[in-house]
Amino acid sequence: MLRKTLLSLLVAAFALSAFGVNTTPTRAADTLKIGLLTDQSGGLKIYGTELNNGFKLGLLYAAGVDPAKYESVDKALADVKVAGRAVEVVVRDNASKPDLAASQARELIEQEKAEILVGAPSSGVMTGVQQVAKDSDVLLMVAPAASPAITGAQFNVNTFRVCRNTFQDFLAFAPYAKEKLGTKFVILAIDNDFGKSSATAAQATLAGAGITFVQDTILAPLTTTDFTPYLQKAMSSGANALLPIWAGDSSVTLFQQIAELGVQKKMAVVAAFKTPPDLFSECSFASAQALYAALTATKGDATPKLMIPALEGLIFDGPNGTYGIRPSDHQALVPMYVAKLVDLKAADFKFYELLQEVPAVSIIPPVLLPKEIADRTKADDAFLAKLKAIQPAMTATMAATASK
Repeated sequence: MLRKTLLSLLVAAFALSAFGVNTTPTRAADTLKIGLLTDQSGGLKIYGTELNNGFKLGLLYAAGVDPAKYESVDKALADVKVAGRAVEVVVRDNASKPDLAASQARELIEQEKAEILVGAPSSGVMTGVQQVAKDSDVLLMVAPAASPAITGAQFNVNTFRVCRNTFQDFLAFAPYAKEKLGTKFVILAIDNDFGKSSATAAQATLAGAGITFVQDTILAPLTTTDFTPYLQKAMSSGANALLPIWAGDSSVTLFQQIAELGVQKKMAVVAAFKTPPDLFSECSFASAQALYAALTATKGDATPKLMIPALEGLIFDGPNGTYGIRPSDHQALVPMYVAKLVDLKAADFKFYELLQEVPAVSIIPPVLLPKEIADRTKADDAFLAKLKAIQPAMTATMAATASK
């Protein structure tokens, strides 16, 4: 029932008008400001919209405020309170530019007096933002940037991610891939941090399922408008399946050209059409839920000193099911789904056929912390035991049945 309600709220959001931005006094006036770093004008603006809508709806849901009773989501947000504090979301468009995002993060903290940062769609912008949050001692909730490095090599204690990383994508997909799509894959990825790190995660994960990659990852710039040479290279590689690792507005062009060149007649294409509400609405929604739960526990105190222990090990029900934030690296363990695109013209966004539901504890991503802080994993055992008691892992029998 929870998932149906969440989905209904998410779908309803896309019929609403553009969101406004308000500014208010800081903690002294009992108003909590949250800085939302998004992309409204760059290559990832599709995901920026999903981040914006999903996060605001998540706050409303957590607070028990029904947006259907208001003229707009922003009107409804005015009635949100957590531990007696009003909440306001201040949005900044960084167009997925790292320098701009870091500058905006500083401006939100120093001038707008934001106590929490949330964002952004681009993994590439997050390195600078992570450092700003750490230097300013402000909590950062990464959403929906998916590079494993954010909670790995770039980890700092002020950073949390309730969204999945790309290891979880491929761990969920691996059992289905070998049986249904063959064992020879080729990857076409964006030539940036997200694309390269995700390709590495795919290769490491899918290789464990017996899948081989027939050649090195085919890299193309995010600004690509003609994918013909890259797709022709993939089609001539001898692979059974093409795995595109792509994001942003150019995804539409990529999949149009995949159809035009007849790629799907020669090989399977592993992907999902980017249509709201997508996975970035889900994880932004869940990020808001986690923040609300932690703020309730700290009685509205947003300082990392209290928020970090409130978030580490937090287990809660979100849009995908049962979520848990791993204490060591602050990476959420999230249930995932394998779906097949069947009809782009279907009513009510019923584009997909569900193939498999995968519990969070069946797709636990590796801890990639730097060696000097690897001892943080000592806190994970009790957390994992608790999560597994709530949500058992998928057995081999269940997995085999679900994949048929």
